[in-house]
Amino acid sequence: MATTGTPGAGEGTGSGNNPGSGGQSPPVPTQGGPDDGQFVPPGPAAPGGPPAGAGAPVISWLPVGPVGRGDPTWYLYLKSGNCDQLVEPGEQPQTVQDVAKVFCLAVAGDEAAWAQGAELLAGLPVPDSDCWSSTANSVLRSVVDFRQRNPGVAYELVEGSGLACDPTFYELDDDGSDNNGRNPQASVCGGTQMHMVGTLGGLPAGSIRSVVVGSQPEPVTVPVEPLGPDFVFMAPPSTQAGSTTVSVADGDFLVTESVDLEYVGDPNTCPGVEPPPDNGPSANPGEPGPAPGEPGPVEPDNGPSVTPGEPGEPGPGPSGLPPSAAARADRTPAGVPAGLFR
Repeated sequence: MATTGTPGAGEGTGSGNNPGSGGQSPPVPTQGGPDDGQFVPPGPAAPGGPPAGAGAPVISWLPVGPVGRGDPTWYLYLKSGNCDQLVEPGEQPQTVQDVAKVFCLAVAGDEAAWAQGAELLAGLPVPDSDCWSSTANSVLRSVVDFRQRNPGVAYELVEGSGLACDPTFYELDDDGSDNNGRNPQASVCGGTQMHMVGTLGGLPAGSIRSVVVGSQPEPVTVPVEPLGPDFVFMAPPSTQAGSTTVSVADGDFLVTESVDLEYVGDPNTCPGVEPPPDNGPSANPGEPGPAPGEPGPVEPDNGPSVTPGEPGEPGPGPSGLPPSAAARADRTPAGVPAGLFR
């Protein structure tokens, strides 16, 4: 028997928000798991082995999980042929996970493992606990059936189409390590990197392209990028603190959930935002006060006040004499003493 790691079609069969090409992720080694802080996305779409040769029968292998943090990593390891990460089966295996390592070795080229795997699989109850186990059970039984009907015939394993489980999106986290628990908070100033938490790990890069964030003053669509097992985006700025929603806007697979994003902080403290004006009390509203270091306005000095004259008489003239005296002075002939006129 021979197998190859040739990728299969890998297109999603579910309804897409905006169906695309469904391209494959580049092959890379698998190390660790999504929940242990050392995850590297799985590589080949199917376990490798000696070339099957031209015209060899093509058998569908495990499809994309997808698998997120906290989901069963054994599915990833079996799918990509990372047998060292799988546990040895116990004396009485009860689940597909218990026999995963035997089948991983078998499809990688260990002929002796086929007989053991077929016997163990036949004794398992039909799994109904989760979609990964159900999908793996169906695929492994199909491969065993082919082997029993075509002993010794080389074949090629290709990644199965569709998904083992519907992708889900149920939370946000500003730190992909889970070291400090989940924290779905972003700064109102924008720029907080948010991880999309759900059964999204293993989806091909580019299969989720954007999300819509219901930030103020209106919803904003922002791009999504793959990072390790997660998809991430940068939270846009918001004009106010509080809760809003995030949902997938564009992708190859239908993801219907909306999750909460909590904006925190004061928008007035964000870089580039002008501080609010100081509306404190003013001594003369509407008129600017003197600049720092400058004297205030100077009132003119008009000298001592003069008591107004009698009613009906004009105010003091330029001489400073009372009006009646000034008038009489004007009427006195030249050279005549003023006292002669009354």
